[in-house]
Amino acid sequence: MSLSSLPPEVKLHIIEHLDPIPALHFALACKQHLDLVKKHLELFARYHTIKPSSDGFCIWDLTKEILQDPRKGWYVRELNLVADRPECHENLPEEDKALFKAAAEKILPLYCHESSFFVEKGPLDDLQQSLSRLDVWTEEAAVLVLLLHHVPELRIFRMTDTSTHDSLQAFMRRVAEGYQNPALAAKMPLQQLRTAAIAHYDTEFSCDIDWAVYFMCVPSLRTFAAFMMGSEDAGQFYTGEDDGIHDDPSGVSYLRNTATTPVSNVEELVFTQCQFDPQSFNTLLPMIKNLKSFSYDAGGSIVSYADYHGRKVIKALANHASHSLEELELTECETGFEVRLTPYTTLRVERANNRIPKER
Repeated sequence: MSLSSLPPEVKLHIIEHLDPIPALHFALACKQHLDLVKKHLELFARYHTIKPSSDGFCIWDLTKEILQDPRKGWYVRELNLVADRPECHENLPEEDKALFKAAAEKILPLYCHESSFFVEKGPLDDLQQSLSRLDVWTEEAAVLVLLLHHVPELRIFRMTDTSTHDSLQAFMRRVAEGYQNPALAAKMPLQQLRTAAIAHYDTEFSCDIDWAVYFMCVPSLRTFAAFMMGSEDAGQFYTGEDDGIHDDPSGVSYLRNTATTPVSNVEELVFTQCQFDPQSFNTLLPMIKNLKSFSYDAGGSIVSYADYHGRKVIKALANHASHSLEELELTECETGFEVRLTPYTTLRVERANNRIPKER
C-alpha cells in the first residue's frame, strides 16, 4: 500500500511522529499532504528560533508551554539569549514556580551522579540544592536548565553571559560529566547541538572560560565561539611531550579532566576580543580530537590582566593540534603580533619549515 492511499487519520498519526524537516518534505509531495502538515509547519515556524525581547518574559512563558506540551520542545532549533532581555521575573505566579520546581525534581536525578571526570570539584553550588528553592525560579538561569533539558533538537545556542548564571553553569558541568559516562550519555540533553557562542555582557572584564570547557564536552558540538572571554593565572601543567608535567598552583585545576584521550569533537574555535593566560590553552586544546580552525583575537587588559604570549599559544597548538589544524589566525592589537596560516597547511609543516617561531 502506498503512502498516498492511506486514510487521512493514519497519515495524521504518522505526521505526529515526524520531525519538522521530514514533515516539510512530506508536505511538498502534494496539496493534500500540505493541508495535513500545515499545523505542524506553523509550530515549527513559531518555535524554530527563540530570541527573548526586553518587553516580555519569553523564557518563562516558553518553558511553561513546553512543560505542558513537551512535543513543542522538538521544534526549537536556535536559542539566542541577547543582552537586552529580562533575567528576572519578580512577579512570577506561585503556580508557575510550583510547576518549574516539580519539573526540576523529575530531571534532577539524571544530573546528580557521581563523577571523577574532572580533577577536582568546582566552586559552583550543588545543582540539586540550588534548584530546590521555590524562589530560584524567578531567575533566568534556573529556568534555562529546564528549557535546555526539554529541547532535544537544539542546534545553535547563543548567550550573553551575566554574573547570575551559576545554576546554568553547574548544569553544564554535570552535562559534561554525564557525556563521559556510557550509561548516561544517551540520556543527556543537547544531543544535536552544533554551535555554541558565549559573549560577555559588559565593555570590561570577561566571561568565564568554564563555558568553553563544558560545552566542548558535548559530542555533537563542532563550533565554539566566544566574545570577551578570559582567564588569569592558569598555572603550569601538562604542555606537551617535550615539557613533561608541571605543578598547577592555581585555582583552575577543576577545569582539567582525567581522560587519557581527547573527548571533544569541536573543529572550530573562535575567540574574539578575548584574553587568556596562555596556559589555559593547555586545558582546552588537549580536549579536542581534531581541531581544524583556530582564531584568537586578543582583547588586551580591558578583558583580562593576563599577558598575551603569542608564541606560547602557537606552542600549545603545535603540541596538541599540529596533526589536524588547517587554519590559524592570531591577532593582538597592543603589540601588533599577528599570525595567519593559509588553509590546509598544518602547524607541523609550518614549524618544520621554521615559519613559526619556537618558544625561547
